[in-house]
Amino acid sequence: LARMAGLEGLVFAGKPAPGEDMALSRKIAYVNLSSGEIRAATVPQSLRTHYLGGRILNDYIMFSHARPGAETLGGDNILVLGAGLLCGSPAPAAAMAVLTTRSPLTGLISHSTHGGLFAPVMRWAGFDHVVVKGKSRKPVFIHLEEGSVEIRDAQDAWGADTADAREAVRNLLGNPEAQVLAIGPAGEKLSMLASAYSDPGHGSHRGGAGAVMGSKNLKAFSASGGIPVAFKDPSRALKTMSLISARATGSSFGRRISSGGAFEPAFDLAEIGMICGGKSPLSDPSRDEIKSRSTGSSACHGCPLACMMTFKDPAAGRKGAAAQGPGLWHLSCFWPFMPEDGADSLLEFSSATARLGVDPVESAMLAAWAARLAEAGIVSGKDLGGKAPAFGDPRGALDAVESAAAMSGPCSILGQGGVKAAEALGRASIELLPHVKGMCLPAANLGPTPALALAAAVGQTGGDLRAAPWVELSGTPEEALEAMVAGRGQSDAGDGLTPDTPSARAALVQWSENCAAVADSLGVCTYATAIHDAALQSFVDWSELLSSCTGLLIGPPKIWEVGQRGIALERMFNLREGMSHKADALNDAAFGEGRKTTRKKKGAKPVEPAEMRALVEAYYRVRSIDARGKPESSALSALGLDKEPTYMI
Repeated sequence: LARMAGLEGLVFAGKPAPGEDMALSRKIAYVNLSSGEIRAATVPQSLRTHYLGGRILNDYIMFSHARPGAETLGGDNILVLGAGLLCGSPAPAAAMAVLTTRSPLTGLISHSTHGGLFAPVMRWAGFDHVVVKGKSRKPVFIHLEEGSVEIRDAQDAWGADTADAREAVRNLLGNPEAQVLAIGPAGEKLSMLASAYSDPGHGSHRGGAGAVMGSKNLKAFSASGGIPVAFKDPSRALKTMSLISARATGSSFGRRISSGGAFEPAFDLAEIGMICGGKSPLSDPSRDEIKSRSTGSSACHGCPLACMMTFKDPAAGRKGAAAQGPGLWHLSCFWPFMPEDGADSLLEFSSATARLGVDPVESAMLAAWAARLAEAGIVSGKDLGGKAPAFGDPRGALDAVESAAAMSGPCSILGQGGVKAAEALGRASIELLPHVKGMCLPAANLGPTPALALAAAVGQTGGDLRAAPWVELSGTPEEALEAMVAGRGQSDAGDGLTPDTPSARAALVQWSENCAAVADSLGVCTYATAIHDAALQSFVDWSELLSSCTGLLIGPPKIWEVGQRGIALERMFNLREGMSHKADALNDAAFGEGRKTTRKKKGAKPVEPAEMRALVEAYYRVRSIDARGKPESSALSALGLDKEPTYMI
């Protein structure tokens, strides 16, 4: 299994040799870019059992160290890069890192996840987390290697797109194999669309974390591995990993994305009328047409699904070079702009967003919003500073995205984010913006999917559907969904749920949120979890992996509790930043223009806007949240959060 995953360099030893680090001993680096001060600390085991690593430990760090009300693009805002606790092992699909910050787009906590190889190499370099505050006087990058941290000059990389920046950083290091997570022009210009990319197919999207990096003059993070990882029980770990991999490749969802690519589920969204902008595609792009452009497939570190197709990069000057993508949201969000022979325009959009360093979801959805405003006569091209994008015109949409990334030219107003752009445009433009808490939804007709609609409304980061229960679209029977919720690790969970009721939907959303939070903390891609297919990884698997890989003895109920703790801590952070219960809602634009669509799943009833309040109230009950949107004190006490922040690290 290690050879198949290309992991021959890993150390599988029951007891580490002198100088070898066990999986739990990676460090946290604290970097102050204003003063140049760097220090490192280890994570107490009590925090490991409470927060694991990755996203949820990022949450703890944010709640402890972020100054309430700090300017999101100021030196006091902190940025936390965290690798999942299973990264660096051959655990299936454990390759995810998370950038956590207070989002300049929403003002709330944001999690920008990305896969590839960066997170494993970051752990092999000796670190689980990097906490960044302050602002450098000049462009820099942060380099991790052999347990040490450096702030390095990045002036040679400043102004470069993400691909050239990664190459420039590797040249500065003299190491062509170094992993680099870099921003492009969008991050440097502080566009709210900005992301950081570790390769053309893996970016830290949603929330504008790239703009936070740019505001700190931080061009990139880089890592070079060399410290081996030893495991508690390698024989048991490899057996568990083999079983999980076999289930993944044999699952219905796994087979689909392995053969059809990460964008395959977009066709499901189109079939039930969820495509962005509430507008039906001008013509259905052919699966075969997109696949015909593929040159192969690639996988994140240790992933058996290999869902990322590779293509020739259509960008000028990179003819013949390999590019990765597109993913689910590239296709579903750009679909309204694609002509009948739209495969090439889709690949150009995927390549352009990666080079510019922008979020493909936010950029495409804002371009679609501008097109709808122009189509409805609410704004003109003049209001947008030039020609408005139009459905069916991919070049116009790309021009709008490029201007928004550069914060200059026609449609540059979109670079401010949807809510601020709507404030400037006025004339009821906000009413056509499908968003939650200031972040665009990646699908603008959530009516056919009640649980996804609820997950969007109550999501802590805004209009991000990564943690939504996608099993709702898979045709999974109601009885199986109830069993999944009941199998979360508590014997009484799910008892008495009536299918297709607010209580059932709320319990399903609670389950999927906890599942995603734990997956992000372990570094497991949510595509490889039971969020998408009941046969994939979940709490019982993670208990076994943690025990055999790290020696942490945490049963499924306690892992479930870690997920509960993370979601509660994120809500506490947002409330501290001024969020109220009124933000847990969907506007009418989230239900599109055509709710008269049929669902694939027999017996399901679409949700209407007026029914959302009952769903949210049911969610508050299952999460022990009061009517004002605040977690009840008894619930916080039970989770050990009543005295936070405790500043243990």
